Amino acid sequence: MKASGVGTVPKLDARTVLEELRSMADPKAAAGMKRFGISSGEIFGVSILSSALLQKR
Repeated sequence: MKASGVGTVPKLDARTVLEELRSMADPKAAAGMKRFGISSGEIFGVSILSSALLQKR
C-alpha cells in the first residue's frame, strides 16, 4: 500500500487554474473571439489545445 500522498498528482485548485489561464492569455485571440460574438466578463483568449493540456495536469 502506498503512503498517503506518495506517487499521487496534486489536484489544481481554482485559483491556480485561473493563474495559469491568465499567464497563457493572448489578447489578440481574445479580440478575435469578441468579433465572433463570444463575450464574457473576462476572456483570456487561450487556445483549445492549451486549455486541454492544462486540463490533463
